[in-house]
Amino acid sequence: MQIKKFKVKSIKEAMERIKEEMGEDAFILSDKQITEKGEKWIEIIAAVERESAYPPFRTSPAIVKIKDDEGKKIKELANIVKMVDEFRTQELNIEPLKEEIKDIKELIKKSFHKSDNFDFSGKFYDIYRYLLNEGVSESIANKIVKIMDYQIPIKYRDNYDYLKSFLWKTVYSALPDVKVIDGSRKQIIAFVGPTGVGKTTTIAKLSANYYLGEQKKVALISVDNYRIGAQEQLKTYASLIGIPFALANDKDELKKYLKMFADYDLIFIDTTGRKPDKDSLLRDAEFLDIKGVEKLLVLSATTKSIDLLKIMELYKILNPTSIIFTKMDETFNYGNVFNTIINSKKSLSFWTTGQKVPEDIEIASSQKLTNLLLRSIKNGSS
Repeated sequence: MQIKKFKVKSIKEAMERIKEEMGEDAFILSDKQITEKGEKWIEIIAAVERESAYPPFRTSPAIVKIKDDEGKKIKELANIVKMVDEFRTQELNIEPLKEEIKDIKELIKKSFHKSDNFDFSGKFYDIYRYLLNEGVSESIANKIVKIMDYQIPIKYRDNYDYLKSFLWKTVYSALPDVKVIDGSRKQIIAFVGPTGVGKTTTIAKLSANYYLGEQKKVALISVDNYRIGAQEQLKTYASLIGIPFALANDKDELKKYLKMFADYDLIFIDTTGRKPDKDSLLRDAEFLDIKGVEKLLVLSATTKSIDLLKIMELYKILNPTSIIFTKMDETFNYGNVFNTIINSKKSLSFWTTGQKVPEDIEIASSQKLTNLLLRSIKNGSS
C-alpha cells in the first residue's frame, strides 16, 4: 500500500491530481480543511494498493510514511474496496458478509459524524438526487454519497453498476442490527407512541404470533384509560386468541397485574395514544417506571420525516429500546423510515404491512429496507 498527501482547493482538483499521479486504482482515505497564511485548503490523503496494474510510484518526499495503527486502518479500507469489487459480480448473500459488514459499519459511524459538505457531479449527483427524491434527508444523503465519492477507486467512478452496488452496501451498513422480541427470556414490554399509529392492533398481532406460533405464555394489560374503544378492542383480541387481559387504572394496579402474571413469558402493555407533549410523556415515564418494563416505540411509516424527528426527540424521555413501524404498505417512500433509524440510532424490531391480524406483521429487515429504499435502482441485492 502506498499513500500520498495532496493540498488542493477542491475535490475536483484532487481527483485530477490523484488520477494523474497515482493511477485509476487510487482512492481517498481522508480529508480535512486547513488554513495556511489565511488561505483555505483541503488536505487529501489518497492510497493505492501495491498490486495495482499501474506502474510503481517513484520515490518522492510527498509519499507519507505511516505508523502501524494508520497502516491497519488503510489495510482495512483497502479490504473494504476489494470486497465491494467482488460484491458487484455476485448475487448478494448477507450471511457470509456479516463480518465484513461490521468493518463498514465502523467506517459509516465515523463518517456520519463529519459535517463537511461538498458538491457532487455526474453519477454521484444522480445518486444524491435519487436519495433526496426517496425522502432521505439532505445531510444523510450527503454523507452517504461522500463516503462513496471518497472510497470508490477512480477507475470505477463512471461504472454505474459498481456505484449502485457500493451504494446498496453503504445504505445497508448504515443501519443498526434489528432487535426483536426473541421469547427466550421473560419480557415486559410497554408499547408507546402517538395516537393513530396502530399500537393496539400491533400488540394483537404480536400476541397471536407469540402465543399461537411460538407457544409462549402471553398476557395483555391496558393502561389506556382515555379510549374505551381501544380497551374493548384489545379485550376482544385477547379473548379470541385465548390469553388473559387486564385493565390497570393506576400504577399500583399495574404492579399488581405484573405480579399476577409473573410466570408468563411475555407481558404486553398497551399505553394511551395521544398527541405527544413533554408533560404527558413525563407522566407516562413515571407511570411505567417499574423495574423490568421495556418500552417499544410504535411509529407510522406515513408520518413526515420532520414530524418523526420531533416525535423521536420527545420520546427520548421514555428511552425506548427499539422501534416498530406500522403502515409500511401505505407509503411509496421509505426515506423517512431510514432517516428516523439513522438519526435516533435505535434499532428496528418489526413492521406491519396491513390490517389483518395476525398475518400482517413481520420481523424488520435491514436488507429489505435497503431494497425498498433503492427499489428503483437495480443493485447487487437482486
